[in-house]
Amino acid sequence: MKTGDFIYVRYIGNIRHWSRDPFRAPITWVGAKHFNVAINGQTARFERATLRHENQGHSPSYQLFLSMDTYRQEVELVALRNLMNRTDFLALTVEKQRAIKAILES
Repeated sequence: MKTGDFIYVRYIGNIRHWSRDPFRAPITWVGAKHFNVAINGQTARFERATLRHENQGHSPSYQLFLSMDTYRQEVELVALRNLMNRTDFLALTVEKQRAIKAILES
C-alpha cells in the first residue's frame, strides 16, 4: 500500500440518500499504523492492520476494499449468509440435511 494507490470504498453510514455503491479513492498518506484516503474532498483515516475506518469515536462510516474482486466476494458472502438465515434446516428431510452436512464438512 503506497501513496497514490487507488482502493475501493463503500459508504456504510446512516444517511439514506448517499449511494452504497463502491467507488475508487486515492491513498493520500501512509503511516506505520494508519493511512489516509481522499473521499469527496475530505480525508478519511483507516487502520492499516484491520482496514477499519476511524471515525473519531463513532461507528465507521466507510468500508474499505483493496480491489473490486474483494468487494464482489463480500457481496456474495453476505447473500449466502442471508440465504442460510432464511432457510429452515429443520424442515428439510434427513437426507437433505445429511447432504448439506457432507458438503459443509468437505
